Amino acid sequence: MNMVPSARSSIEELVTAKWGIAILRTLLAGPARFSGLREAIPGVSANILAARLRLYEQAGLVERVRLPEPADRQVYRLTPRGAGSRGVIDAISDWSAEWDRCGDVPVGPRPPARP
Repeated sequence: MNMVPSARSSIEELVTAKWGIAILRTLLAGPARFSGLREAIPGVSANILAARLRLYEQAGLVERVRLPEPADRQVYRLTPRGAGSRGVIDAISDWSAEWDRCGDVPVGPRPPARP
């Protein structure tokens, strides 16, 4: 049995990690400072956000850009590879909105993790 993760399984793990979809969805709207991301994603801790952004930078989905003086600030933005997630993120957002409209979202155990 091949135990080497495929590119597909790796990207699935990156995107479906907790807060992953929210981070990508927020950055699809445009570049954002760290503080702006924290404000746009209620409940995400600074440590988790920083860890996810580092992970997404390493994967080539997000880049950190230093703004020129006098701003002297950094923003995060999607790379072309990260922007390629738009269709998937939009579909998940639409699906989620549909569930919200139904008002009868079942509460129960999570499905088992895939092997």
